[in-house]
Amino acid sequence: MMFSIIFLNRSNDYLHSAWFPGNIEKITFIGINSAVQGQYFDRYVPGEENGIGRLAAKMPLPYPEISNHFQDIADNWMNATGDARTACRTAAALLGKWDKAIDVMFSLCAQSFEATSRVGENLSELSDEEFERRKTCVIETINNKTIHNWAELKLRYANFVSAGELANRLWTRLGDFANYVVPNKKLFLRQHRESRNTYTHMREPNNDNFLTGSDLYWHARAVQVLQYGAVLLYLGFQPTEILSIFQKHNFMTSFISKAQDIYAQVEQQDDDAK
Repeated sequence: MMFSIIFLNRSNDYLHSAWFPGNIEKITFIGINSAVQGQYFDRYVPGEENGIGRLAAKMPLPYPEISNHFQDIADNWMNATGDARTACRTAAALLGKWDKAIDVMFSLCAQSFEATSRVGENLSELSDEEFERRKTCVIETINNKTIHNWAELKLRYANFVSAGELANRLWTRLGDFANYVVPNKKLFLRQHRESRNTYTHMREPNNDNFLTGSDLYWHARAVQVLQYGAVLLYLGFQPTEILSIFQKHNFMTSFISKAQDIYAQVEQQDDDAK
């Protein structure tokens, strides 16, 4: 559906530009059919005087970068459902102020990254027919009724792809962008999985891959960058485009540089130990 968007400030002046030094109180959506329209109201948020340059410098998607496929991007964003919608909404939320405890912010990043990794994936490890065939082969070999019932219950929900495998697949789809942000995928995903499980289930860590303090903070920021890149992938960008945009416009530079430093050092230590 084609539509236009009108921005109004407190003085009911129209703000036609995407960049403006004013304040928005109401957004009106108007479709080709006058019956298809709506309005969005939000709390009053003061504008930032002379803030246009700073905002533009921080944006990863300047208009020239998206003008050729803006309609596709807008369609994918507005039509997102399920995991894709969760990923898009959380990516936007994470760009805001991190004013919660770092373990809370990391958990949000990890959950969002996991949702993003499921987008477009077949979450079943095997086809339904093949899974039922294998399950039957196992169950029919067990004569003890108690063990038989236990095994049947355990296998009932076993036909799914693990979160670790989905993370690996997402990393592969992100290609050079993921490897640019984090040079050591193997260690990064080990630390991510252990920290995610520990903080999510509030249990004692099982090994040295558990992160705390500043290590957890910079890891969470790296997850945020990867997740943001994954959302761009969903919106229609190619991995090479995503990498080029981040490098060209210095978006999230401090987070990327820190991740590169941390994991490049560890990678070199691993190489020296061989």
